[in-house]
Amino acid sequence: MRAKVIQKIIDAIGGRTYLEIGVQYGNTFERIRCQRKFGVDPMPPAEKVRKILNSRTKYFRMTSDEFFAHHAHIFKDDKIDVAFIDGCHSYEQSLRDVNNCLKHLDKKGIIVMHDCNPPDERRSTKSYCGEVWKTILHLRTTRNDLRIFVLDCDFGLGIVTGGRQEHPLSIPVEKIKQMSYKDLNDSRWSLLNLKPCSYLDGFLPRRL
Repeated sequence: MRAKVIQKIIDAIGGRTYLEIGVQYGNTFERIRCQRKFGVDPMPPAEKVRKILNSRTKYFRMTSDEFFAHHAHIFKDDKIDVAFIDGCHSYEQSLRDVNNCLKHLDKKGIIVMHDCNPPDERRSTKSYCGEVWKTILHLRTTRNDLRIFVLDCDFGLGIVTGGRQEHPLSIPVEKIKQMSYKDLNDSRWSLLNLKPCSYLDGFLPRRL
């Protein structure tokens, strides 16, 4: 599902530059069609990824922090159209990845975040979805210049793009840090601004 959503967004906005943070086995990275593709992961590239590497499809074996510190210049002329964030699932790192992508995101660009809606407490642990959901809450509280919602599919696909905030939250950041899975589960639809996956079909034309 995530690859279909990403490709739909790329096609709809005419995206030319795609960045993926957290490539792992390359199942998503391999399937995406875009003029320029950049993958970032501290692990060696999988065989399916190595086979598609060329002058327009590149892989950076390093952390996302290292990538943005040393290679962000590649977005100077052609900014990021679509970024897919599926790296470290901690609140702090996923937030840092979003903020780094935003610095180099095209005006029409869209960030997709994986694992924003853990379906149960077991899958809210670090080895699964982690606390990426807290990054959604953080952004919805602190960034009125961003449009943010989560598609209710594939463990929650967070959508972040420029625009007016819809139903902004007002949760102190310190409280977000201390929130538990139960807090999320009690109010997930309002906290995440959760939308059915079909919502994207109507959103993209309006976005353009």
